[in-house]
Amino acid sequence: MSKENIEHKSKEKEDVKKGKLEIKSVPPEQVETMHEMNNTFFSTQTHFEFDGRYLTMDFQRVSPRTSQGKIVTVIEHNAVMMDIFHAKDFADKFSMLIKAIENQFGNVEMPEFMKKIKSETQSQLQKIMQESARGKMEGVTAKDHNEYIG
Repeated sequence: MSKENIEHKSKEKEDVKKGKLEIKSVPPEQVETMHEMNNTFFSTQTHFEFDGRYLTMDFQRVSPRTSQGKIVTVIEHNAVMMDIFHAKDFADKFSMLIKAIENQFGNVEMPEFMKKIKSETQSQLQKIMQESARGKMEGVTAKDHNEYIG
């Protein structure tokens, strides 16, 4: 920060203390809003967590890769946090959108082959987590970690 900026900020603070700060109104036509979009993120899994204040939606993309002749599973995360009131509004709007889609195109249901894959994958994942819990995480309880719902 330059010396001039520091002096200007210092003067502003003094003006605020003395009640001299002038509040300027900007006409709406002079206000411009810019939106920046991050890269689109395709999610294959979603987990939700509530810590008493914020709801966290953890969008995950699981993709297999090969590295040095081994198959490696890469899990990328994009998390969105919001207060519970915003989350409720989000859920209401999202539900309305799904209902509108179903009204126009019919019920949205997971195809049978995907249900089978999901079921098999979940049982394999549970086995892996149980084995991991027995080996690496002995003595660690659910109280030691935030619980995921999803």
